[in-house]
Amino acid sequence: MTSVPVAHAQDGEEVDDFEPQNPGFVSPPIILEPIFACTEVIAVTGVIPGATVEVFVNQPSTGVPDGVAVVQEDPTPISVPALAVGDQVIAIQTYSGMTSADSATARVADASAAYPDGFPEPRVNPPPLYECGKRTGSYEHLPGSSAELFSQPSAGAGTYTSIGGGRAATSDTAYFTISPAFTLDEAITTQYSLCSTTSPMSGEEIVQPEPSFIPEPTIDEEVYDGMDVVWVNGAYNGSRIEVYLNGTNPSDVIGARYTGASRANVWFSTAVNSGDQLFVTQELCNKSTPTTSIPVKPCSDLPAPVIRTPEIGDDFVIVLKAVARARIEVFDASGVALGNGSGSRIRLNRAIRPGDRLFVRQIAGICTGSTFWATEARCKKVDELGDPSSDGPFGIGELDYSVGNATVGTTTTRVDAHVRFPVDPTGADNVLSPWGGEFPIVFLLHGNHGIWRNPSRPEGDRYRDLCPTDSSWGPPDPSVLPPQVMVMPGETWPIQVENHRGYDYLMDALARRGYIAVSIDGNDVNCRSGHIVERAALIHEHIELWMDVHANGGSFTGGDMFEGRVDLQDVGLFGHSRGGEAAVGAAVTSPFDPLTEAKITSVVSLAPVDFEGYVLEQTPLLMLLPAADGDVSRNSGARIYDRSNSGGHPRWFRSQQYIYGANHNFFNSEWGFDDNSSGAGGAPLSRTQQEAILRMMTRGFFDDTLYREAGGHGFLSGDAVLAGLPSEIYPSYARSGSLDVDLHSNGAPFVNTLGRPVVESGFDVFSEESFSVGYNSTFYHDTDGLRASWTSPNRNYSSEVMADVSAFEYLSFRVTQAVDTLNSTHGSIATTIGVGLEGGGGVSRVNSADIGVIPYPYDHGTRDKSMMRTLRVPTACLSQLVNGGEVVDVQNVEDVIFDTDSRSSGVLGFDQLSFTE
Repeated sequence: MTSVPVAHAQDGEEVDDFEPQNPGFVSPPIILEPIFACTEVIAVTGVIPGATVEVFVNQPSTGVPDGVAVVQEDPTPISVPALAVGDQVIAIQTYSGMTSADSATARVADASAAYPDGFPEPRVNPPPLYECGKRTGSYEHLPGSSAELFSQPSAGAGTYTSIGGGRAATSDTAYFTISPAFTLDEAITTQYSLCSTTSPMSGEEIVQPEPSFIPEPTIDEEVYDGMDVVWVNGAYNGSRIEVYLNGTNPSDVIGARYTGASRANVWFSTAVNSGDQLFVTQELCNKSTPTTSIPVKPCSDLPAPVIRTPEIGDDFVIVLKAVARARIEVFDASGVALGNGSGSRIRLNRAIRPGDRLFVRQIAGICTGSTFWATEARCKKVDELGDPSSDGPFGIGELDYSVGNATVGTTTTRVDAHVRFPVDPTGADNVLSPWGGEFPIVFLLHGNHGIWRNPSRPEGDRYRDLCPTDSSWGPPDPSVLPPQVMVMPGETWPIQVENHRGYDYLMDALARRGYIAVSIDGNDVNCRSGHIVERAALIHEHIELWMDVHANGGSFTGGDMFEGRVDLQDVGLFGHSRGGEAAVGAAVTSPFDPLTEAKITSVVSLAPVDFEGYVLEQTPLLMLLPAADGDVSRNSGARIYDRSNSGGHPRWFRSQQYIYGANHNFFNSEWGFDDNSSGAGGAPLSRTQQEAILRMMTRGFFDDTLYREAGGHGFLSGDAVLAGLPSEIYPSYARSGSLDVDLHSNGAPFVNTLGRPVVESGFDVFSEESFSVGYNSTFYHDTDGLRASWTSPNRNYSSEVMADVSAFEYLSFRVTQAVDTLNSTHGSIATTIGVGLEGGGGVSRVNSADIGVIPYPYDHGTRDKSMMRTLRVPTACLSQLVNGGEVVDVQNVEDVIFDTDSRSSGVLGFDQLSFTE
């Protein structure tokens, strides 16, 4: 990137004439949490290579440390005495004669309280494992646990030999070198323990033959003068990486290690110099050829690092790109140093303030960067995430099964389905991948739709697909069809609509990642009134079938390959329309023992009806609501979302995505009729756009809840967006562990949920009301809320808190504009409000426009709809935004405050005012 003068630098550009001061200090380390009782190892990040880190338990940093380590990598594990619930842990680092201030205090938690259903089952990760490999990972274990890898001579042999393991401190993934090397067809498993509790044994991972071709790995970034470590990419799991200096003879090797993943850092026995040439190989049973030469560059070429746009109130920055083991320096606009550390997160010596501009450089080897990354702080940075559905390690296999009939209620239905599943990346043999262990399984159920298709009518004709007209359930009789759907001469009705094949594009995205996706043929319960209970029971029939498949190979052609390979502790459900409510109902009424049979872990409900009034508890929910739905036009799923709750489960959450311009049918590729009923509610979305929304959001949700992948949760809460999707998608979000200030459900607008006073000034209407269809005929929720209207500017109200909210990351509330003459016509003028905190003598305020849009009700043609969305304001930002007086003390918050700023009139609906994670 070309550097520019600091006076002209835009956000995210490199500058070359910035004048920094000498830091003269090092940043405090950051202790990674959670830390659970009984662990004997913790991990710290932000530490400088070569620094000494000291850890102190329940004592100041002036005492004798309870753990000491010299930093080699980031994060750094440090051994400590066994910890107990409630212990308080701090750390310091010393580098080049400078000792940091104390880290933030980390508190030791109780694992049994965090996981009341028992410890999660780990996985051997990443697959595949290859013969001759000597390293792999244990995944989804608790940080700080003792993890162990085991070998069986073959699948199901029952003879377990320990081949490696140790304390796993840094995260839920740890890599271990094993001995001896993997041999072909071994079955590898992992297990972990903490205190007196042992996790379930993982599924088996079968060792595969070495690939016929061993490719050359690559060095992940450029190498500079004086560096003694590089990141290597493109490695096979378990391979040995060797780095050579100025030649490829054995004597030229300056660094080697076994890697447990496709990317690994390799340390050198000697620092390299500008002009040197590096080469890299990898080896399993056989060895790759060396890479082409990789030059060591001079210091003058070292670029600035890249950091995430910082948020006001943060006392750290997140490093997105830097060379291996670089030291990162952070400065304010006047050149004063704020941070001096290493790794992916650097602590600062003060919180970021409104108006701050940060300048960041890196130091690697003997090189100090001559350019700086410039960026300006914001109250909230909404990250852009990549497409979670775009890739995966597997190819896609498919099959259909039909295993006879079942009776659901009073209806007899076929037990038929289409399956997409993970195979070898080539996909040539249509056989379940031999690697990947047990695969999570997702069941999909479509909604009510015609089941007979007239192929001579054009795609998109609303009368192309029809229901039977007599009890035979065969094709419609032309003699009894209404005139507008008269079957013309030459037209035939021989085709049954494959409604369950309308989600093949979504199933492909799931199978590529490693899910078994089962789309249920529900035609036998279509064209009947209601039948939600029966649809839920049909889902149960298929889950029971797959329980038998996992145990015995099942009773359909191809079922044998799934024996022992289905993760029934990670069952996901997806449903659309009546299938959307049935998916919720199947979770609510599940007859299966979640410990021994099948556990429904999470549910996606798309445009559902709400006939049965199900209350979903404890199960994470993703609710997708198309605003231009011409079928379920009241967006009844909002009611299901409103009723869903944690049931006391500490790891529960719910997410609702309200999608402007989306219709009901275009999510199913078999449904051709465009039912879009938007009036002035924005441009209708295309089928391609709607399929992308469903594919990306559903895959991202299941990756989060079934594969428990970190980093993708932000779009569910509204703190991130998925790249390439339309902008008018309005999220709602709630999770367990929140401090609810006001749920507006007690019928007393001047007393909040905490039992504390609410004070308003100048509103014309300030009342708690039912946000069902009864209020203004535009709200279709199943919750109560606050209606606030005003006809003069600068109205305000406060809700008393009197609490320490420092443990919560966000102030959260739901809000929407209401249909009213006091508001503008649809979307023409955005309404903004002020929201803030008062406490410790300080008052803070941020404009809602800096956090997100308050939506205007969607113009649905004949039906306007007011749908609340969640806005989440970082409490760290509110602690710094000062409007006179002292900085707000988040340990002593007195009130949450709202004001209408200069808007002369308006009507808003509020709900769910909380502090949350």
